[in-house]
Amino acid sequence: MDKAIVRISTIIFNIYLLITLCNAWNGVALGAYDMLFGYSAMTGVILSVLAFSQGPYHCKWMKSLALNILFTQVFTFIVTRYFTLEDFTICLMILSGSWGLSTILAFYFAISHFVKVRRLKKKKRLNQYKHYNGDINSRSESEDK
Repeated sequence: MDKAIVRISTIIFNIYLLITLCNAWNGVALGAYDMLFGYSAMTGVILSVLAFSQGPYHCKWMKSLALNILFTQVFTFIVTRYFTLEDFTICLMILSGSWGLSTILAFYFAISHFVKVRRLKKKKRLNQYKHYNGDINSRSESEDK
């Protein structure tokens, strides 16, 4: 159950990041959603640690999304705490770029993982077929005569 919660939380949080970034480019703040998700770096730390510590259950794409949440939270905290910027566009570019990169990596890793699993299942089925029915290419010499 905890593994499903980590996956669902990571996906929902990344959708929230997309909504927040789209609204930030338009100059709109999402106050009500900030209370729900918050800008705590601990959220990113907890999701990243859980994604990496639960063994091979979470694939590379889920880990890249969790790391992007951590990066976004830490970057936002550092920028808002230690730097005074008149134009926040540079920060939005960096955050949008990291979100886009992690999403592209997520889709790439998910599709390659899906293709790999299908190929392995097909190979396993073929090997089972050969085992039960005999290999067609390995006929005995008596059958050739």
